[in-house]
Amino acid sequence: MAFENAALRCAACGSPAEAGASWCAACGSPLAGPGPVAVAGAPPMPLEPGEPVEILTAGFQCESCGATVQCEAGRRALVCAFCGSTYVVELPGASLAHLVPEFVLPFKLDQPKAAACFAGWCGQGFFTPGDVRALAAMDRLQGVFLPFWTFAMRAESSWEADIGEYWEQQITRRNAQGKNTSQTIRRTEWYPLSGRHHSFHFHHLVSGASGLPQEEAQAVLPFDLTAMQRYRPELLAGWLAEPFSVTPEAALTACQEAFTALEGERIRAFLPGDTNKGLEWTTTFDQVSEDRLLLPFWIGAYRYRGKVFRFVMNGQTGKATGTRPKSVPKILAVVFAGLLLVLLAVLLLVLGNRP
Repeated sequence: MAFENAALRCAACGSPAEAGASWCAACGSPLAGPGPVAVAGAPPMPLEPGEPVEILTAGFQCESCGATVQCEAGRRALVCAFCGSTYVVELPGASLAHLVPEFVLPFKLDQPKAAACFAGWCGQGFFTPGDVRALAAMDRLQGVFLPFWTFAMRAESSWEADIGEYWEQQITRRNAQGKNTSQTIRRTEWYPLSGRHHSFHFHHLVSGASGLPQEEAQAVLPFDLTAMQRYRPELLAGWLAEPFSVTPEAALTACQEAFTALEGERIRAFLPGDTNKGLEWTTTFDQVSEDRLLLPFWIGAYRYRGKVFRFVMNGQTGKATGTRPKSVPKILAVVFAGLLLVLLAVLLLVLGNRP
């Protein structure tokens, strides 16, 4: 998409709006006046016509996990942020320039706040060893911009399902004492129904980084995308950035799979009747638009008793995920307590069945 100014956004969803457009490409909302609506407080980010888009000129690749990052020329990385390995090799900047982001979401949490969040996170969880906070050694907590695809599209679905309508039946029976008793039984009347459903989907984020699987990315969402800015090289100064390694075709396929599942949820909520079963639907998409984003993450590999664990945190909200060590004594204690309860239940059952 070509935007004259990334500070001009849709007032409904905050997405950057194309100059002169009447409708938001992300949510379908009408835009006020002949052009897009400006969001209050959004910083001006002019992009002059014909202005060259620069990229970071150096990079490193980890030989252990395969993660690739871009950085400023002359910077030397000794530890991979993704796995803690020291086996990194330098790459020429030209090999990293195949995709340039359109928008960047700046960091909101600095390194001291990120370290404080890590200290609190690593001690959470019942099975986490009690001394992990004191003994965990963060080799290097690094701020990394990671690439994401975001898509907006219109979905058109054909569906069919069995619709159930509840009705009550009054039944009168004669009991053993010869008295009549009444009982109300709820019945369900089923009938087939089919139809069409359409809706607009937007702002689904698909990880474009080889170092961050989609499941791990989902664990630290969401981001406030209304704060994103038009890409400028100076926004990445002092940070690492991983280039796009997921193709747009693969990202689009993953996004449409997620939107297809979401269509099922929306159709089910739309169905009439009291209940339903056997819902099946097929979905096609059109009016597809895409954006390439760089989103902020704090990533680090930390060590506990000689083993490496991974920490990933949203650089805007502080939401974190990762792996933690497990306390073997705590696990054994839970297993032992469970076995003890089972044995106690069996013993009580045996004693209760004795004449």
